[in-house]
Parts: sequence; C-alpha cells; structure tokens
Amino acid sequence: MSFPTKRPVLDGDTTTHGGTVRATGRFKVNGCRVAVLNDTVHCPQCGAATITEGDATLRAGFGVALHGFRTSCGATLISSVSV
Repeated sequence: MSFPTKRPVLDGDTTTHGGTVRATGRFKVNGCRVAVLNDTVHCPQCGAATITEGDATLRAGFGVALHGFRTSCGATLISSVSV
C-alpha cells in the first residue's frame, strides 16, 4: 500500500491524549495493520474511543485513518510513518 504524501495511522500508534490505536485494516505498512474509520482507540483520559475520520480514498471499502485525524473523544491521531 502506497501513501506518497500522506501518513497512515498504524496499529500501536498514539494520540494526543496518550492513547493507543488498535487497527483492524486489511492492509499493512511496514508490517503493521493500517487503521481505518471506526477502529478502536484506548484513551487513558476518556476510556474507549473510535476513529471518526477516514480518508476519502477508500481501501477495500474503508476510509484510511491519517495523521491529524480525530477520535470520538477529541484526540488527534499521531502517525509513526515518515513521509
């Protein structure tokens, strides 16, 4: 999966609330699953949250979560992928 100028969020990436992403996407980058719309985020401030934004370019019918997108608790996703 190629994202030439976008930074996908992967399983284990973090949020601005100190949360951790649990990705379920079918695609992988650097051997890690790519997070998609509605995937779960464990948030130490809010408990369970979900990813509420997905890129308009769908992969297998799912919107890919990108760096800077938001969760249901208001946290911002932080991608570990370098451009």
